[in-house]
Amino acid sequence: MTIADNYEPIKQETNGVATQFSFDFYALSDAFIKVYLETDGVQTLVNSTDYEITFTENGGVVAFYDPPAAGSYIIITRDTPREQETPFYTSSGFPAKTVEGRLDKLTAMVQELQDDVDRSAKVPVGTNISPELPVPDEGKALVWDGNSLANSDETLQAISDKATGAYTYAQEAKGYRDQASASATLAEDWATKMDGPVADNKYSSRYYAENIGADVHTVADIATDVTAVAGNEPNITTCANNIVPIQNASTNAEIASTSAQAAADSAALAYQYGNDKINQTHITNCITEIPQDIKLELSSGTLTLKSGSKVYIPNGFELDGTTPKFDEVIINTDLSRKPLGNTNTMFIFYNYLDNSLTEEIGVSSGSTISPPGTYHTRYDTTINKIIRSTDGSTWSSSYQDSFPIAYVTADATDGIVKINNAFNGFGYIGSTVFALPGVKGLIPNGRNDDGTLKNVEFTVSNVLTETNNTGDDNIYVVIDQNGLYRKGMSNYTYNEEENKNKYLGADELTTPICWHSRTSGVVFNFTPKSVFHALDWNDKNIIAGWGMPGSNKYIDLTLGATSTNYIAPANGWFSVGKTSTAANQYINMYIRIGNTNVGGFGLNSVASGQTTRLAIPCFKGNKIQVSYSMDGSSTYDYFRFIYAKGDDE
Repeated sequence: MTIADNYEPIKQETNGVATQFSFDFYALSDAFIKVYLETDGVQTLVNSTDYEITFTENGGVVAFYDPPAAGSYIIITRDTPREQETPFYTSSGFPAKTVEGRLDKLTAMVQELQDDVDRSAKVPVGTNISPELPVPDEGKALVWDGNSLANSDETLQAISDKATGAYTYAQEAKGYRDQASASATLAEDWATKMDGPVADNKYSSRYYAENIGADVHTVADIATDVTAVAGNEPNITTCANNIVPIQNASTNAEIASTSAQAAADSAALAYQYGNDKINQTHITNCITEIPQDIKLELSSGTLTLKSGSKVYIPNGFELDGTTPKFDEVIINTDLSRKPLGNTNTMFIFYNYLDNSLTEEIGVSSGSTISPPGTYHTRYDTTINKIIRSTDGSTWSSSYQDSFPIAYVTADATDGIVKINNAFNGFGYIGSTVFALPGVKGLIPNGRNDDGTLKNVEFTVSNVLTETNNTGDDNIYVVIDQNGLYRKGMSNYTYNEEENKNKYLGADELTTPICWHSRTSGVVFNFTPKSVFHALDWNDKNIIAGWGMPGSNKYIDLTLGATSTNYIAPANGWFSVGKTSTAANQYINMYIRIGNTNVGGFGLNSVASGQTTRLAIPCFKGNKIQVSYSMDGSSTYDYFRFIYAKGDDE
């Protein structure tokens, strides 16, 4: 498609009621739309779980689940990733649609760069000056030095001190000016005043000149006053010498004010941090952030990987030949998969070659190919690629499979019935555990002088892997600043008094990210750590509300034939409304375990045209069955899943 030259971030004021905010520019994916909330001039990125995006012909709409508070602004921008993910092959025809899509993406990136340029500091065309910033020098100000920017010779504190001195000089100069003005007026009066005495019953020179009988002593007194005026000459000279500092006083005072404001802001931040109820001096040995790159939806046995999800594909090594290379791929359209004919647990992979999802029951990893027929998908650590085999002897890496995105349970008839693990942040394949970029956490590192906890912060910046093909035991996988390691659970402990992890009694500057069991090195019972969340007594209403239907999110479903089974995509409630055509027609909802209905609810109609509504709570992955004889229809009929509070985010 074509992209109009109309990209400009949208800024709309909130009123505490409106939940929908429209934009009029094109985006390749809702994942490329960024929404900010601006309050009192401070912009904060809004979590994408607080709203959903619907695209229209001329742009789209950002719909918040809860209306933003009044008095702020919603800013809608576009941030297209600067990457090219589509391979082109010489053996195929001209892929017009694909090329157009890539050109659309380049156009979007150019528009966004132009928006950045429009908001940047620039110099006039033809001006022979450089706006390049010098190396920062703490305490110095930026000043123009000829044709470029440079650090000031003096610190802001020195400039502030000079501003204070200039103010003092200005006050003194004002006093000298007032004295000079008064002296000049007095001198003029002593010279020319005729309408009465100048002071102390004494008259001006003109008065005495015009009155010949002037008293000689009075003239002498006048001379004394004139001498006093002349005596003020040094003060007048000082005032003149201070003209330049007086002229610069306003600028220096403004710089000093800015410096003082920055100091006040720093003090306010320190005060806020010092008064936080929970900060890094109170928590330790935990994960603080896990990117939710894998966005999955399960409905009626079909697993969908949502557009905007991010996956990682092992793809050989970097130019140094030793550093594993992992390609990041952003999914640009919803991808669905419903495997049938097999009741088992299985891994779900993204296949880049076909832009599709695929499943595999048998997986492995390591440097040695397994015996024929043992596994069908394998992470080969010697070439850092996912390889596949259909016969157990011939292997290929041409499929360009990603690391697995999920571990699920499938039913031969119903498809996927449960998501056991969505591999956000951490995952595994065979004997390999991996950690993905963006994971953050705290490693315990002793205590501060006041007894509070001391930590080392870590952020995973590259894909990390750890492979061990031997062992039958329970294992912690731990992380430090450099990589992943396996530690036997019985030998890895946390000493609360010292705030340190220990392995075999020795200090360990690591923290666990998951635990698992293994048989001959193959991982099972994989249990990753979740993000730390503090609860206190004031959260009791929130905790109680987690079991209730959430008011912000539900999905409409299609009601199939009577006795059709459905799988809960999360913790929540199935709810149905159905209309009768006669009395004594029924509708029932059951929880099923295996192929047995173990409990539920049911109602019979008392007349024709009656709409009956039922709701039944269930855990994520529960199977329910809806049976009914009501065969009417009305505008009140519906079938939907309502997310429990806490699962609606």
